[in-house]
Amino acid sequence: MCYDWDMNRNVFLSAVFLLLGAFHSASAETLETLLSGYLANDGTIKSLTLTLRDKELSCRSAKLSRSFSVQLSSGTVTVTAGDQLSVRLKPSASLSLPQASNLSLTLSSDISAPDDSGIVRDTSLGIGVDIFSGAMASRRVALLKAERELLEAQRSLQDGFLSQEKAFYSGLKALYEAAAKLSSAEKDYYDKLLSFEQVKVQGFEPQSLKYRQTNLEVLTARHSVDSCKKALERDVRIFARRCGVPYTAAFPQDFLPESIPQVEELDVLDFPKERYTKIESASWTSYINGLSRKAEKMVTVTGSTGYTFANSGVPGGKDTIDVGAAASIADSALKLSAGISEPVDFSSPVYSFGISVDPTKFFLHNITAQQRTIAAAQEQLAMEAAESSYDEAVVARQTALDNLRWQLAADQESYDMYRALERDTMRWFREGIVSESDYKAAVVNREKYRIQCVIDSIERIMYNNETKLLFVRDEEL
Repeated sequence: MCYDWDMNRNVFLSAVFLLLGAFHSASAETLETLLSGYLANDGTIKSLTLTLRDKELSCRSAKLSRSFSVQLSSGTVTVTAGDQLSVRLKPSASLSLPQASNLSLTLSSDISAPDDSGIVRDTSLGIGVDIFSGAMASRRVALLKAERELLEAQRSLQDGFLSQEKAFYSGLKALYEAAAKLSSAEKDYYDKLLSFEQVKVQGFEPQSLKYRQTNLEVLTARHSVDSCKKALERDVRIFARRCGVPYTAAFPQDFLPESIPQVEELDVLDFPKERYTKIESASWTSYINGLSRKAEKMVTVTGSTGYTFANSGVPGGKDTIDVGAAASIADSALKLSAGISEPVDFSSPVYSFGISVDPTKFFLHNITAQQRTIAAAQEQLAMEAAESSYDEAVVARQTALDNLRWQLAADQESYDMYRALERDTMRWFREGIVSESDYKAAVVNREKYRIQCVIDSIERIMYNNETKLLFVRDEEL
């Protein structure tokens, strides 16, 4: 098949330039619409949002469970059937306040019915408290960890939006690059058509080698244009679906936004060093682990006092004042306890003592102490590694910024030059000084660098996103 070119030269130019001008037609969707739709349809953002909600509930649960605790119990209820039905139960109630040195209030009783004695036996009211322990510190660590998990979930969602925005612009950049490739393919096709027309004008026969080779080059160039156009249309359709908008453009180029917002490049040195993600994370880990180690006391001492009505544990079942203390050493390797139940008439007090030893736990405690020392050293190494990573990131970002600024300036300069050259070439073409091919080349080169300037604007946004992702930005939450 041969391509006959019988159309008027100016008509042909108008048709080809219409293809190139597709980038300047009104875009079907604004950039804001595309970006908001892309983020709204992104599965990663949805997953991170659900994770944040879960961590919010977990944090509320942690605060509630460590604020106070109330327990009510009926105890074991025993019912005896016989000549006379009898019921016995041991109800109890307790209130604990972990934030007040594990302060606890307890009330318990032993009730029988019927009870001919008319005495309520073994009813006691007691108060317990930690005299020396790491309970309050452990509670604080637990709350801080829960709050940290919530904060990290908030940061993950924040970074998720930024990362997916970067992915959006990366996809948009690929579309512009594909559009530029299509434009270059159209120019090549036009050049091949010009060459083929010259061959025909020179009188070559359709059966000649020159004629057939030139015609095949036209066919190949046409196929290249079709291939680029189909690839661009496919990619645009996929991108439109991801953005949740319909694809109704006459040309795939029509879908692309006409312009990209201009932003100032961020300097990595404008961000505080301590907010560098790896440094902040290493600092937090060292801080919270240090608190955990301090909370793990070598010795724990608790005390309790109370009053028992009709205490069956003393002679005569008298009312007693009860006082007790307990100590735990080396992770419960050694436990000591002592107590006294003093009748209110100060007769026949009852003393109690207890001791238990687990030698294995002494060895385990020693091993744990060594592991804590190693962990502290590892945390210091992690901090040093984070510092080194920051220094490398600064060099990489500053180098990238210098290259980006150079590229922006170079492409803008080239675009200004080719835009001026296009205007001059159009005038020269109308005056018959230059050929159609010269004018077409000027148009394509101008469009090439116009698209490159748009791509540069996208790369500037992507650079800023990459820089922001290196740091925590809690003030933006």
